Amino acid sequence: LLEEGHCFRDQAIEFCTASGLSKFSTLGATSLATVSQMVAANFGLTLLPQMAVERETAHDPGLTTKPFKPPQPNRTIGLIWRKNTPRLNDFKALGKVIKSTSI
Repeated sequence: LLEEGHCFRDQAIEFCTASGLSKFSTLGATSLATVSQMVAANFGLTLLPQMAVERETAHDPGLTTKPFKPPQPNRTIGLIWRKNTPRLNDFKALGKVIKSTSI
């Protein structure tokens, strides 16, 4: 798992707990790359966001990934910006792109 205080760690623990798992490793890392390397060195298993799977598993053909069965875990993201930003239209356009790709 990522180290304490990282939102993905909290979400992974929440998902595992909801799935009936209650025992977690005390090993922690500061990045998904380090967590993946720990798995490659046989220090257990981990959860990765879908967008990181290809990047983090490309370095080691011995790593295997498997998607979750439904219901798959998900995250809600949001955009924030300063009220008086000169780039308001850019941020609104980015928001539309994000909404169009959400599942």
